[in-house]
Amino acid sequence: QETIELAKNVLVDAELSAEDVDEILLVGGSTRIPRVYELISNLFGKNPKNDINPDETVALGAAVQAGLKSGALSESGLIVTDVSPFSMGIAVLKESKSSALRPGGFAIIIPKNSTIPVTRSESFTTTYDNQTKVSIEIYQGEHEWVINNYKLGEFLLEGIPANIAGEEVVEVKFRYNLNGILEVHAKCISTGKEMTVTVQDALNRDSQKTLEESVEKIESLFTKAVEFEDWQEMTFFDDEDFDEEQTWESLEEEAKTHINELNKLKVTLPKKQQEQVDKITQCLLNALDKEDEDGLLDAIEEVIDFMINFES
Repeated sequence: QETIELAKNVLVDAELSAEDVDEILLVGGSTRIPRVYELISNLFGKNPKNDINPDETVALGAAVQAGLKSGALSESGLIVTDVSPFSMGIAVLKESKSSALRPGGFAIIIPKNSTIPVTRSESFTTTYDNQTKVSIEIYQGEHEWVINNYKLGEFLLEGIPANIAGEEVVEVKFRYNLNGILEVHAKCISTGKEMTVTVQDALNRDSQKTLEESVEKIESLFTKAVEFEDWQEMTFFDDEDFDEEQTWESLEEEAKTHINELNKLKVTLPKKQQEQVDKITQCLLNALDKEDEDGLLDAIEEVIDFMINFES
């Protein structure tokens, strides 16, 4: 049944129905099991091809790809494509239902299952007056919150002209190739100031087994996801960017929300991180009890830092 579920997921990701599939090629010795053959035939309404040895399928495909890369099959007209196994994007600030800007959202730039090599870009704006830099944190995964995705790297783009919030535009371009190399390019549109970094995705390609293990490792992050309230608009954030005119009531409400979030997250964590959560929660409670606004702001910032840096 797991084989059938995986086949259905592939069809959904490819936006195809079973009837759209022309031929079915079995890969791996386990596909010789009569029940597997029967289930696949029932799902697609046709029998899989049986003229290629399932044990040799991967080797034959690798030989064809090697021939294309070497030029030996350049006149064959064959084209070999691959797809990105996970979405890739950056950490952004999003607007909550209460209109408060919160960090930690995941803005996808290259969606899962994009044919590679692929190049895509998105534009973002500054979030507060006189912002002169943006921190670009690069993530790989499927969850809407970056704390549940895999961090690939980060860099700082400086030299943005001081201007009112929303006026300066930064274009972020992702270029991803067949070797798992991701090139991230950020450019301030008004000045042409730009910066490029290159990172490796989180997949180990030394062998089919290690590749599958690394995929499972990344997928395991998503199963521990903690659901928070919905956030909406995408934009950059900076550590210094917080509402300067927040009232005590709004800070109190925000602190209580964080306490609930931390309590939900705590049960999924190892003991050492549970102790860290307890410490942060106690700081929030102490500041609330003393009505210490500065202390509460510090505690909230500590919560946000923990959420951003946390990896399951």
